Amino acid sequence: MFYMVIPIIVLIIGNILKRYVPVLHVAHISIEQVRQSEDVIVIDVRDYTESHGNHTFKVMCIPYAYLRRYYYEIPNKPIHLIVHNKVDRNLSVRFLNKKGFCIQSYSVATNKVKL
Repeated sequence: MFYMVIPIIVLIIGNILKRYVPVLHVAHISIEQVRQSEDVIVIDVRDYTESHGNHTFKVMCIPYAYLRRYYYEIPNKPIHLIVHNKVDRNLSVRFLNKKGFCIQSYSVATNKVKL
């Protein structure tokens, strides 16, 4: 019985660490600073309902749930992420780093902010 509980506890702790432990070496910058840089790919990983029609400059809208299917469409340049919260940031950065992308920065956006 005890041997069945240990793997379950390890999986739960691993999931908590993956979601809530902050990702290091990714800078938090404002949207205005992103607009000024030309060499960065901007990816919005929020849900379509939150991000649709809310952009004033070129942004790739790929929600986190669709990253596994469409990550190959992302050019191999430095990436700036627009996220809804820090959990989305952690999961997106870890996934894209695992696939070989360089995440340069991120911004946390709310629905009221016009990007």
